Amino acid sequence: MITISINPQTPAHMAILGKALLAMLEGDANPRMLVAATPLPSVDELFPLPKRPAKPAAKIEAIAVAVEPVLVPAVVVATPAPAPVAITLESVRAKLTALSQAGQGAAVKEIITAQGCTRLTDILPDQYAAVLAQAEALTA
Repeated sequence: MITISINPQTPAHMAILGKALLAMLEGDANPRMLVAATPLPSVDELFPLPKRPAKPAAKIEAIAVAVEPVLVPAVVVATPAPAPVAITLESVRAKLTALSQAGQGAAVKEIITAQGCTRLTDILPDQYAAVLAQAEALTA
């Protein structure tokens, strides 16, 4: 048994191979001579490029277009208000301590008693802002 493996790469190779097989089957010519004598087509013959369209005869001139300005409404971006700084017992204590050390201990005592308390720790957190406001008034 004879096994022949053929692997043509291009349509031109297929054509040459077909001619060689026909010649061999008919016994007309030596297939080796037929293959060697057949010129291979060029790449341009196998894959012709499409014809390019002709260039236009007249030049295209630039067209001036008048554009009127368009007013775009301004976009206002709302920035969130800064979060209020939480007033802590420590910040109130620091302020009142500074006042006491500055010689205003009696005024500090009046601020605490104005809130209805006898000690600083008795003041409620919602009263801290009022206490700080009174202490700022003393320093101003």
